[in-house]
Amino acid sequence: MVVLTGRPEFLGSLGLTDEQKELAETLVELGQEHLLANWETDDDPTQRNKFFESVAKMNNSYPGGLKAYVTSAKDLLASSARGDNPLEGWVPSVPSGESLTFGSEEWLASEVCSASLSRSLRRAR
Repeated sequence: MVVLTGRPEFLGSLGLTDEQKELAETLVELGQEHLLANWETDDDPTQRNKFFESVAKMNNSYPGGLKAYVTSAKDLLASSARGDNPLEGWVPSVPSGESLTFGSEEWLASEVCSASLSRSLRRAR
């Protein structure tokens, strides 16, 4: 088993690409070394590549990348451990609007309007 040090010499022994090494270093810097801790040099590289594809996708799609994701997760877990209620002070309410009877003229007119709006929104994309 490879001893995880978080340094490039550890990462070099796994045959990772430069991008994968960078992602692995980021995980280690964020305290997520447990995700790499049991890797061995003779592990299936296909599985490693799939792992890093997922990590790269997360890093590129989450606003602020992995650092923001891990920071947010730790903050939310700490908040939960303290018993914080994220909805404290919020009062639910029923929005104002109209109640339409299914099949009525008003309902049909609303459906036509909604369908037209939906088509125009799809074309705008």
